[in-house]
Amino acid sequence: DEVPEESGLTDEDLQLLMNRVAEVKSRQSELSLCVLDSIIPLQRLSFTTDNKAFQRLVAWCIDPDTSGGTFGMCGVNPQTGQPLPFGTEVEVIRATIDEESDLTQVELVGRRRFVITGLEAEDDDSASGISRAKVEWDKEEEPLEDVENELIVLGLSLEPLVTEWEQLVRNGGHERKPDQLDTLLQDLGPMPPATLPKNRALWVGALVNPLPALGVAYEIRPALLSAACIEASGENSARTCLEVAIDGIQRSIAHLNGSSPMF
Repeated sequence: DEVPEESGLTDEDLQLLMNRVAEVKSRQSELSLCVLDSIIPLQRLSFTTDNKAFQRLVAWCIDPDTSGGTFGMCGVNPQTGQPLPFGTEVEVIRATIDEESDLTQVELVGRRRFVITGLEAEDDDSASGISRAKVEWDKEEEPLEDVENELIVLGLSLEPLVTEWEQLVRNGGHERKPDQLDTLLQDLGPMPPATLPKNRALWVGALVNPLPALGVAYEIRPALLSAACIEASGENSARTCLEVAIDGIQRSIAHLNGSSPMF
């Protein structure tokens, strides 16, 4: 009898492989997708709508039987008009349905980031911007350990920029409603540490591109979400995120201080 050819894999190798397969499967999911706007985790979005498909989606999310249902949200590519291939899971934290006016007031908060791996066939709700999508959740960022890592140094450079930006927004009277910046900072929480460069860059993007918009910065959230979802090149992904955030807030500061107005 022929002796079966050995695979060369040890029991430990096989276990690692099985763990990897299990990890990938755990990151795959399917959820309803609303094509509306790019939103960064922890950002909040409030609006009123009479869109029937969206109202049904909200009603499902707040139904006690769904145990806090969520859905995905993504923006639109302005050049193609197609949904962007990445987005953020959102949770309905407040919803008021007015049966007389047939309007729904809703407040959403961003949770986990994802990449869209497939869209299901269109149904009756697709024309209203609601569809079903297969997604892969982005991995949690692991802290950098080397304090001399250039990404940490780059991330630290954001701190004085954020301080300057906040002062310019407040002193220049750019808030669209009373205490808008204070409320925004409360929603976002403290800036993530420099050891989490992607999370820190995303936080800055949520700050300079709030909802509703302040109108003092170019839109950088889609670029940040795109860069953050590039898993294959971890440090390159983080570096790109930081570069986008730094460029975005510097341009906004230049607009606010008058040295280089955007319009």
